[in-house]
Amino acid sequence: RMSEERGWELMWLATGLFACSQGLLRELTLFLRTRRYPIAQDSLQRLQKTLRNGQRKYPPHQVEVEAIQHKTTQIFHKVYFPDDTDEAFEVDSSTRAKDFCQNIAQRLNLRSSEGFSLFVKIADKVISVPEGDFFFDFVRHLTDWIKKARPTRDGITPQFTYQVFFMKKLWTNTVPGKDRAAD
Repeated sequence: RMSEERGWELMWLATGLFACSQGLLRELTLFLRTRRYPIAQDSLQRLQKTLRNGQRKYPPHQVEVEAIQHKTTQIFHKVYFPDDTDEAFEVDSSTRAKDFCQNIAQRLNLRSSEGFSLFVKIADKVISVPEGDFFFDFVRHLTDWIKKARPTRDGITPQFTYQVFFMKKLWTNTVPGKDRAAD
């Protein structure tokens, strides 16, 4: 039973990262459609999203692994704003930075997400997330890079927490007063 559960957790993670070969796709789709295991349908939807949105470059982020291990397929991520407020937004394995920004702008009733970006603050660095990047790929890459750059002490790799900010990236195209919510 435990082995089967772990297998389904792995299936859920894998289908959100990459698609199988065309030769195996029909069989995998049929397999997922005919299973009664609760996570099978979600894995099928993740596979279809991966086929539509493209494959990830990095292994799953720790947040994704912990979510499925805690039997949840929803992941909420806290986002901080310049006015010292924060809100939680749902993200998934296929969420790109541009989509994340659009979701935030929509919830904040902004006219557009143009000129806004996500910024990740980790250790003493603040780095803008490229809009085409998968959100969790960027964070995974960044945390891996910081871990390599920072030496381990007594054989213990330091754990780094990060914060995500939603802010204006460029102010050159901004017309004050055009969108009061964005100002």
